[in-house]
Amino acid sequence: MMKQDRFLQIILAVIGLLVITAIALFFIRKNSQAYGAEDTPEGVLRNYVLAVNQEDYAKAYGYLQDIEAKPDYEKFQQQLTNKTGVIHQTALKIITVEISGDEAKIKVVITRENSDLFDSRYSTNQTIALVMQDEVWKLIRMPYPFGY
Repeated sequence: MMKQDRFLQIILAVIGLLVITAIALFFIRKNSQAYGAEDTPEGVLRNYVLAVNQEDYAKAYGYLQDIEAKPDYEKFQQQLTNKTGVIHQTALKIITVEISGDEAKIKVVITRENSDLFDSRYSTNQTIALVMQDEVWKLIRMPYPFGY
């Protein structure tokens, strides 16, 4: 009887240690992503999505093309703030990058995790366009939920 109690205590201690390690790794990795190079269209796209996920809306706003239809910063920030929950449940994966002169098209798969028990994942293919403006790549428009 004493050996069984000791064995059970060891198993529970190992499980507790694994749970604590998993939680610690989750919080460490959550904030470990850093911005990368901005000299390629995919680098700009990655940094934009990272800025939106980290709620650094000023940085994200700087990656947008300067045109008349561009919303002012407050409107941009408000629209993204309203979609924070959806954004944090959404992943973006780059499939292909095509560059032609001062224009680029990036084909991506956007996958959103739903909280619904029966339909847990939704994926869509999108094309994101960028343009070279003042010698830096700028996003023309972003699809839902990352766009304005």
